[in-house]
Formats: sequence, C-alpha cells, structure tokens
Amino acid sequence: MAQQNEYLDFSGLFKLDVFLHLDIDTYSYYEVGLKKYFAFSSAKELIFIYINQQGERFEKNYDWDFLDNPVYSMCFEPSGTWVLIISEQKVLLVPFLPLFIPQNTFDHKWSLSSVTVLLLNNIPRPTSVVWWLTKESQNIIIIGSKSGGITFYSLESQSTVGECKVSGEIIDLQICFDDSLDLLALLISSGKFQQWKLVLEHRSFGYNWLQQTRAQTDKDKRDSFMSLIKQLSKDKITFFIQGGSKDDNKSQTVEHALKPTEYLPLFRKGSNNWALTAQYVNGRHFLTAFELNEGTLILESPEEHTPSRSLRPCIKNDNLYIQGLWSQRLIYLLRKNELEVHSANFSAIQGDALLGAKREFSELWKAELIGDVRRAHLMSAKEPTTIAGGWVEPTFLCDLQLPRFNIEPCLIITNCGAYIMNTVCDPCEWLVGLIMRGGVGAERSAAALGAPVPALLRASADMLLSRGNIAPAHYLYSLSQSHPDGWIARLGVFGRLHELSMYKHVSNTGSLGNGAITIKLLAILLKMGTNHEEKFDMDTKVTALSTTELFELSSIAAAIGLWDLVPTFSVHRGFPHLLLAAIKSRSDICRGALNCLIRHQCIIPLLLEENAQWLFDFIVEKCYKFDTTILKELCLWLNPLQDQLRPIIRDMKQGITSIYTTRMLYLIATFMHVVCAIESRHPCPDINLEVMQAPETWKSHFTPKRAVSCGLAHWAVADEGNAKIFMTNTPVNTEVIGRVVDVACGRHHTLVLTENGVYAAGDNSFGQLGVGDAWAGGTGDAASAGGTLLSLPYQWPAPLVSLSAGHYHSAALDVGGRLYTWGWGIHGQLGLGTIDNQWVPQLVTKLQGRKVCAVGCGACHTVVLTKGGEAWAMGAGVFGQLGSGARHKSSLPIRVALPATAAPVCHLAVGYFHNVSLYYLLIISA
Repeated sequence: MAQQNEYLDFSGLFKLDVFLHLDIDTYSYYEVGLKKYFAFSSAKELIFIYINQQGERFEKNYDWDFLDNPVYSMCFEPSGTWVLIISEQKVLLVPFLPLFIPQNTFDHKWSLSSVTVLLLNNIPRPTSVVWWLTKESQNIIIIGSKSGGITFYSLESQSTVGECKVSGEIIDLQICFDDSLDLLALLISSGKFQQWKLVLEHRSFGYNWLQQTRAQTDKDKRDSFMSLIKQLSKDKITFFIQGGSKDDNKSQTVEHALKPTEYLPLFRKGSNNWALTAQYVNGRHFLTAFELNEGTLILESPEEHTPSRSLRPCIKNDNLYIQGLWSQRLIYLLRKNELEVHSANFSAIQGDALLGAKREFSELWKAELIGDVRRAHLMSAKEPTTIAGGWVEPTFLCDLQLPRFNIEPCLIITNCGAYIMNTVCDPCEWLVGLIMRGGVGAERSAAALGAPVPALLRASADMLLSRGNIAPAHYLYSLSQSHPDGWIARLGVFGRLHELSMYKHVSNTGSLGNGAITIKLLAILLKMGTNHEEKFDMDTKVTALSTTELFELSSIAAAIGLWDLVPTFSVHRGFPHLLLAAIKSRSDICRGALNCLIRHQCIIPLLLEENAQWLFDFIVEKCYKFDTTILKELCLWLNPLQDQLRPIIRDMKQGITSIYTTRMLYLIATFMHVVCAIESRHPCPDINLEVMQAPETWKSHFTPKRAVSCGLAHWAVADEGNAKIFMTNTPVNTEVIGRVVDVACGRHHTLVLTENGVYAAGDNSFGQLGVGDAWAGGTGDAASAGGTLLSLPYQWPAPLVSLSAGHYHSAALDVGGRLYTWGWGIHGQLGLGTIDNQWVPQLVTKLQGRKVCAVGCGACHTVVLTKGGEAWAMGAGVFGQLGSGARHKSSLPIRVALPATAAPVCHLAVGYFHNVSLYYLLIISA
C-alpha cells in the first residue's frame, strides 16, 4: 500500500505495480538498451519474461524438471540468447530469446531449441552466478557457494579454470565496470557486514586475473623446483632459469591483488555495514555503496578511490534497511517489507552539512511490499519525447514545450513476487498540473525532483491562457522571473487583443523588447480597426524598432485603413520608404492612401529611387475618376519643378542621363495626365501659378569643399560633392539630392548641405532635424543617428554655405551672413531669447546687421564669428564656455570680451564645453 509524505504529496505521481505473483526462490534480471530479460523460479515453476524496445511484454512458463534439475542460481548470457542455470553438478544453458523471437538470427554456440547440459564439479550448494566475457571472448561463469568458495568455470573447455575463497556464505555476486569498460571488478557480498572486491580484468594493461593466477602458480612451482636442484652444476642451473622463466622478464605496468580484498570506503573506515550495488546511471557506471545505519550513499567508480558523489538521505534508525539505489533525481531505499523514495536533491551533502537550505526531510513517497525484500534493480527508460517544430498553442499537457526528463523505474524482488515502481504520467506534466491547481508545495515538489521551476511556471501559464484564465496565468508568468516579452508574445499567440492593448509594463525583469512592443502595437491597431472609439497612445516609445518591425506596423495600419497612423510608423521614424511600401502592399489604393501620400512631400524623391511605376500607372488609369480636390493636390505633389527634383531636372536640361532620367520622364508624363484631367473640367489659374518654375531652378550653388564631422557613434565626410555617413544606415544619393557642400554630425543626428538645400537624418527628439514635430524621437539608448535623409521644408532667403550641429541643436549660415538655429533650446543655445525647443529653422534676429562668417555648436552652447573678427556666444556657461567671465546662461548672443591688444579673430573651433579662436594663436577660454 502506497503512503504519501507528511510534507509533500507525490501519491499522484508514483505507483507500485505488481509485475509477477510467485514464491520466488531464485531469479535473474538483465537488460540490453530498452530490452529487458527476466527469469524467475519457484519450487514448481520456471517463468521467462521478455520486454521488447516498444515496452511489449511476453511471458513463457517453461516446462522444467525440478526433481532432477533443481535451480540453485541463474544468469543471462551477455546477448540474452540463453539463460544459464546452475543445478546439481550441472551447468544448463536454456534458450531464452528464441522462445520469443524465433525469426531472429542467433549464434549457434549452444543449442537454440533444447537445453545444453555441461558437467560441473561438485560445488556445495551454489548461491550465485555471474557471466564473465573476457577480452579474448572466453565465456567464464563465476559461481559463489554457501561455503564461501568462488569457482571460475570455462564453458569452452567445460572445466574449472580458477578458484578463490572468502569467509562466510556468499549471497550475491556482481560484475562492476568502469566508464570506459576497461576495468572489470567482481563484487562479493556475504550478508550485511562483509563485502569484497576482486579485479578481474584491466584490459588496457593486458591484466587478466586468470592468467595472473596461473602465472603465479607456475612461479610458485618453479621456485619449489629450483630449491630441489640447488646442488646441480652452474650450467644446468643457468639452463633451467633461461628455459623456465620467460614470463618473469615481462614488465607489468599494473598490479592487482589476486585474492578478494575487503571493501570499505576510505573515509568511512569505522563502519563495515555496507550494501554494494553495481549501477549504470545517466551513461556512467557506478559502484553504489549504501551505509545501512547512517544512510550515507557513496557513488564511486571501480578504478577510483575517491567518491564521485556522496548523499545522505534522512532515514529511520531501526536497522531494517537492505539496499540503496541512486538515480539522477531519486534515491530508492529498500527495507525489509517496504520501499522508500527519497529526493536526491534534498540529500546532497558537503562534509557533514546539507547543501543550501537545510531540509528536515528527504523522503517523498513509500510503499509497503508483500514478502521480504531480496534485491532491487534500476530499469532503463525511454528518452522523453520532444515535440517537433516550434512553440504551438497547447490544448493538452502533452502539447507543452517542457524540459522533460525520465524517472527510472525500479524493479523490486521479494520472496513473494516482483514489483515495479513507476510513474503514473510524465513528471513535468504532473508538476504543471500541480502548479495549475495551486497545489501545496508545488515549488518544493519541483525542487525535490530537480525540475526547472521557471520553465514549469511558464508552461502552467500557457495552459491557463489556453483555457482563458488570464489573471492566474499572468501571475504564474510573473513568478517565473522571465522577460516580459514572453508574456506579450503569449497574449499575441492566444489572440488576447484586449489584454495586449491594455498591458502596462511595470515589472523589474527588464524593459519590453522590440518584438513585444510590435505585438502590443499590432493589437492596438487591430482593436482600432473594430472599435472607432479606441485611441492610439502617441507616447508609446517605438523609436528603437527596426525597419522590419516598422514595416509590419505600417502595413497593418494601411491594411486596416488607419491612414493617420501609417506615417507614425514610417515617415516620422525617419523611413519614408515604408509608407510607400505599405501602400503598395494593399490590394487596392483608396482615397485615404492618396491623401496620406499627398501630405508628405518627402516621398517624391523615393518615387524615383524605388521605381514607383506601379503608382504612376495607377494615377494615370484612375485620374479621370478622381474628384477635382484630389487632382489639384496630386498636381502640386507631382510638380516636376519642385525644389526636391531640381538636381535631376538640371541634369536633364544639360543632357546628363542616369537611371533616374526614365523614371523622371514617367513622373512628368503622370503629372501631365493629371493636369489634362483638371483642365478638362475647368481651368485652374491658381494651380498654374504654383507650378511655375522658380528663378533659382536652373542655377547651381555648388562650391567644392571638403568637410568631416563626428558625432557620438557616427561620423560623416564630404569631398568634392560626394559624401558618406559612417556607422549608420543612411545612404547619400547625390544624383537625387544634389552635390554635397557640407556635413555636420550631432550626438545622434546628421545634417547634409547640398546645392539643393539641407537634408537631415537621425534623432529628432528636440527638433534638431528641423523637419517639424511630428516625431518626438527617442532619448537615451533609443536615440539613433540612422534613417533616411529628409529635406528641410524651409524657404531659405539665400543659399546656405555651412552647417553646424551640437548635442541636440543645429545651426546654418547663408551667403548673406544670416544665422539660423533650431532644436534643443533649454540653455538658450539657439540665441532666440527663449529657452523653448524649435522644430523648424529660426532666424537669429539679434545678429542682424552683422555678417556672420562662421558658426560652431558645442554640447549646449553656440559660438559665432562675425566679419569684423568679433566672437559672440550663447547658451550654457557653467564651464565658462561663453567667455563672459561668469558661469551664467544666456539666451541671446553676447559678445565675447577679447583682450584689448588682441587682433581680430580669423578662425573659430567649438568643443563640447570649450572654444578655441585663432588670432595669432591666442586662446580666449578653455
């Protein structure tokens, strides 16, 4: 009868099955991989049982003459083909496997259809037998007797080839290997209080106990013979020595005792109350020694003298323990009429102290047995099944992705039958069920089995989610201390759109990753598509998302028809090409899509770079169906004389062709179709005025220049009209934007001055790009210098000559000496008389009347140089960078007080918190 532990209840996991009802006199158990072989005998029956790799059981009651052939002991031949039985002065080889799988091909060393009988010398009451297959493939059986004698019998020669003896009755013999199967030792047990070990083979050294015993016997005979001929002549003595002692000169690199040696663990010499078991666990061979009084369990290899591991389960002090077995997660302790299952995790010791928190118990489960226990064996188990493919929504416990493990069954033999302790179900699935039910001690139960608690908590959350229990699922997932991204992903997979859209991250396990943010935003978009009252939270930080994730969001928003949000995930993130891709991904282009395009003039250059022939064809085909308002807006949007297209139009006028020439012709043709559609309805003189060419269209303002600038983690260089921005994904296409005049890098943004105006890319958190406040940008690690170059939609009164970029603010200078600033203004570094941020360029009116020749931006201050050699500064002055002699800020330009004897300043350089001016190499402040 099974009993649960007073601390933890494992009655739902472990079970004890009756394997065989029989008054067992002797038995043998053997396994090869997952195949298991059993032989049991009583006073009247001989039963063979075979279990194949698939776990199917076959049983045979063998017809046996117990009167003439009493069964004293049994063992299996190493292949399992025969059962060897020791009877009265006979060795009987009984076919085993041919009884169950006769179709197989077997070795015909002995009969496969009948019993092979070999004569055996008289051995007083044999009690145990094991089979030793030597390195030379000799079949030796080792027979232990009641008198303590051990007989080595060769099946090939049918004769005794060796003998040794121990004191007392031998009750058990076992063969024990090391991990490499190099060293073989014989374990000899004589009751509870006496054990011996005898090394049989050490194959790598060529050691064999039988050969060494014969050699020692021959040597003893030679020594005796030599003592008889000491009086012979010197020549004859030499002859006998040279002829008779050839093996004496052979070097031995290893020595083992030729007689059984008493076994005692080196560090427990005070006790000899041990039960020895040869085990094969987790791919390793062990000699397991269980101290029957204290409960210490020692695992060691036959070739080592120090234990591989020591355990000490909490046991009773009643001297009823018989044997201890170790598995990777459990310890099986056999008592007289009882089986105890202990946790290996709770039994770990280091010296005399338990590892980790002290456990007041280690026993998990126990069961009473019928009859007196004789011996127990661990049985191999199938590897746990793994679910192919990736994660899927679970319907049953077997669908869960779990770090599954086996618990090895235990075979227990009593004098009244055989029992197998096994598990009712998969241990991990049982633990998940216990957690889901809120079972008492679920976490301790998992720890007792050495199971990973976080993985079980996540799996339990998955099952609860699949059943719609969101709150307890979220609680369990939070207990697992896993990254919140996993919870977001699970809500997405289970289609919990409402919970996804309402999720607020408050955990300390880390911030949401890009994938989790994307899933959450997708859920919000889908809810907005079905609920018009749902609003999008514009404060959501999406600045760190990659272009792949932004494209998904843009495409979904476009598919749903949320055209006000499509630019949020594309143009306002610095990637206007995603807006074009999102519209192209739709099966049809609606009015909302056209309105979205028309509102963003920055898309026009992309129509040439990305070959938007599909869009041109659509407009040409549908233009006569559009209403007049759309046609007017399209006409202005496609205007081929706009500033953004000026470089390509200028090249075409000069006869310079490129890959963009053909695309530009398509754009012009599309524009003409739109114009014709408008004119066919009624003339629009207001449109005619807006599309007329500006006087600056055909002028080139390019002056060759070389420039280099560095930001925090990127840098840019301009040389003879070409430019490259390094460490970002910002391409510079001079055929579209024109030849480059100057570059400037801020902390996380880049400015490029071309003959066609100013282009900017990167972070816009303070307006430093000058393209407006549609995108608040990112701060800290979310800020990035990458993105597409966007044209500043500002009408400069004169061509620009130079740029400068600070931490988060920017400045530009035109040919007339006018200064423009925009971006971060909290320290007054824009020089506008306020501390407000500016999202578009602003003219610094304080300096009007003075021609500015140079400008430089520091971290949070700006310095300019006028034509008269004067230096003016504005912004933060905490480090004296304004040169005013004080540390205060200034939101208006203040003149730097230079020494009276100083010549006019001719050059200026600005650092983060300092400035350098050149007038005969004089430094004004540092």
